[in-house]
Amino acid sequence: RRERDRRGRDGAIGGEADGSLEAATLIPRYASQGEDGSVFRPAESQLMQGLRAVGHQPIQSPLLFQGGNLMAVRHPANGQRTLLVGEAELYRNVALGLTREQVLEAFRVEFGVDTCVVLPAVSHHLDLDVSVRAQNGELIAFVNDARAAMKLILERGLEALEKHGSLTSSEAQSAREGLKAGDAGGVQRLLSEALRKARGRADRLPAALSARFASGNTDSPVDNVQCFLAALDLLGSTVPRPADSPSGESARAYFTVLRELDLALSKQREVLQKLGWKIVPVPSLPDLYRNINYLNGVHDRTRFIMPAYGGFYAVLDQAATQVIKQAVGPKVQVIPIFCAASQRHHGGVH
Repeated sequence: RRERDRRGRDGAIGGEADGSLEAATLIPRYASQGEDGSVFRPAESQLMQGLRAVGHQPIQSPLLFQGGNLMAVRHPANGQRTLLVGEAELYRNVALGLTREQVLEAFRVEFGVDTCVVLPAVSHHLDLDVSVRAQNGELIAFVNDARAAMKLILERGLEALEKHGSLTSSEAQSAREGLKAGDAGGVQRLLSEALRKARGRADRLPAALSARFASGNTDSPVDNVQCFLAALDLLGSTVPRPADSPSGESARAYFTVLRELDLALSKQREVLQKLGWKIVPVPSLPDLYRNINYLNGVHDRTRFIMPAYGGFYAVLDQAATQVIKQAVGPKVQVIPIFCAASQRHHGGVH
C-alpha cells in the first residue's frame, strides 16, 4: 500500500457516455518518498511502466505528487468533482517553478475535476486524515478525533499501570476522574510521576511494565507502551505552559508542534465543513509513527474495509466501529482488517 501511494493514483479513462472506460493509473513525474523533500525512487518509477505488459495503462504526469496525498471525490447529488490536495503536493510543484494557481489548475485538468481544495498537512498523507463516503445523496467526511482516541488510550494505560503497581487503585481512580473532568494538567502530572517511579534510576521503563500492555500473542507490548506515551504527550500539549517553563527548550518546541498539529486538524475540518459535507469525527489518531488510525480504509457500496489495531487497544476499534456504523447505517458493513504493524509504518488498508 505504501509503495502504491508513492507511485500513482488509480482511475479510468475513455468515454463515460458510451461505456468505453478502461482502467488506468495516473503516475507522477517520478516516484518519490518523503514530505520534507521528494527523494527519487528510480526502481518504483520504472516498475509502473511494466503495467503496460498486462494491459493496464500508466499515464505519466509532468507534475510531482504522491498518490496518498490526493483524493478525488464526486458529489452524488450534483456530480461535481472535487480534488482534495494535501499541502505538500502544492509545494512540491511550486518548487518545480510553477505558481500556486498553475499547480492547482494543472491538477484540476489532469484529474478531470471541477475544483481543487488544499488541506493543511497533518499526517504523512491525506488518506490518514480524511475518508470520504457518498451516501444518501450527500458526502460524509470521516475525520480524526485525536482527543477522543487519546482518552481511550490513556484509560487502557491506566489499567496497565495499576496492574503493574506503578499506580495505586486510588491514584488510578483519581486519574480516571481527572480525564472525565478535563483536568489535563493534573492527570499528566500524576502519570508522569508514576512513570518516573517505574523507571527508577534506569533510563527506560522495566520489561515487567511493558508486559502489562499486552492482552494476547498478537500484541507488541513495547509499541503499545509507545502509543500510550504518545497519547500522554498529546494530553500534555493541551496544558498551557508559561514561556519560562523549566521543562527545557526542546520539550517546549515539541509541545508547540503538537499544538500546531491539533490546530491543523481543526483547520482541515473547517475546510471540509465549508464544502457542505457532513463531518463525522472518529476516535482515531493522525499519523504519529505510533498511531492508531481508522480512516485509511476502502469504501464500496455496501462495506467499509476498516484498518484495525486489535489486542490491547481493541476498545478503540470498537469505539471507531460504533461511530462509523452510526453514520453509514445498518445496510453498510464495517469490516475490520488487523494491520497494527503496517500502521506503525505510515500504512493501513487503503
